[in-house]
Amino acid sequence: MGVVDLIAQDAKHYVDIAVAMATDKVWARTIKRRIKANTKKIFEREESVENWSKAFTDMAFRAAAAAEEEEEEEEEGEGGEGGWWGREEF
Repeated sequence: MGVVDLIAQDAKHYVDIAVAMATDKVWARTIKRRIKANTKKIFEREESVENWSKAFTDMAFRAAAAAEEEEEEEEEGEGGEGGWWGREEF
């Protein structure tokens, strides 16, 4: 999109950007106009739509796999001394 002004290098930079967007109305308006002028680059290009679709699909599969793995670990811990009742704090 070409609006790299909003890409933070670290947490402090993120806060600085957020504060600038909230307090510097001229700069914020400029950034908003640049984003609005470039939205077609994201939403009207088939390549961008396909890339976003792939990214969201990949994230969904990773989340499902992680949830399944977590569920399997919980099931393994339900028997014997591995369950929550086997912990000293209970």
